Amino acid sequence: MALQKSKTLENGVSGNYWKLTFVGINVANGAITVNADLALFVSSAYKDTYPLALKKSFRFPCVGADINGDLREWAYGKIKLAGEPDLDGATDV
Repeated sequence: MALQKSKTLENGVSGNYWKLTFVGINVANGAITVNADLALFVSSAYKDTYPLALKKSFRFPCVGADINGDLREWAYGKIKLAGEPDLDGATDV
């Protein structure tokens, strides 16, 4: 699972494959937070190599009942609703 949307970096390099590179749960003072990093890769053919020099970090507060099933799928869904301009209109791949 990943998101697809083209992005050209300031150095002229382009990528179109956004993949979660980290998902973690933090529990502190009774609050649950999901932290997620999404990195840009050249394409799906390069998804298992090093990402380009662009990473987006997200934090989502939640309650345990919000997360049932695949945590990565949950994180992708939250990221798509987060209003990040670089991901507006991204498609699931």
